[in-house]
Amino acid sequence: IKYLAIISMIIDHIAVVFLDENIALRFIGRFSFIAFSYLLAYHYRFHTHDQERYKLRLLIFAIISQVPYSLIFGVQLNIFFLLWFGLVMIDTIEMVRMREQVLYPTIITSVALILTYWEGYFIFGLYMIPLFYYLHDNIKIFPFVLLNIMLLNFSIIFAIAAAISLLIIYHIDTDIRINKINKYYFYAFYPVHLIALYKMHELML
Repeated sequence: IKYLAIISMIIDHIAVVFLDENIALRFIGRFSFIAFSYLLAYHYRFHTHDQERYKLRLLIFAIISQVPYSLIFGVQLNIFFLLWFGLVMIDTIEMVRMREQVLYPTIITSVALILTYWEGYFIFGLYMIPLFYYLHDNIKIFPFVLLNIMLLNFSIIFAIAAAISLLIIYHIDTDIRINKINKYYFYAFYPVHLIALYKMHELML
């Protein structure tokens, strides 16, 4: 899933930088965010021993990636910020469930909702990560996420693409093993490929 997500992301960004947001390629590119959200929620729930360190790593790479991202997409927050806020939302939900706090979760939720104004997936992308986290391996996840996706960017075309992405994710044979990508290489690839695309575009002008 991670390899497919990376390929999809590159295709999506190529469409934005070089092909005037070609709708067919951007259709393919919708897979990347759905896949990254799924993987993030899955690892946060089942394979993360230090959740605070996990969130900190995401936040650091979000800050590092913001300048190269802004060179291409303008005044928007990059996807690492959205993924980080998705995990913060999970922690916020847990605080409410455990009845530990109310004020702090309210503040966090309010800030998250405000900041989604500056990222491409808006509120619908923010809540997709908690949906994957709490409804993992539950067949009921499909209608919930599908409803979320149909609101995504208010685009029926992208909604269909995202629904297809879900079908692909849930039908991939997870027993197939491919060489694992080092997590730091994976994170670093994001800002590096954005810089590369920007420089290539500058050379073509």
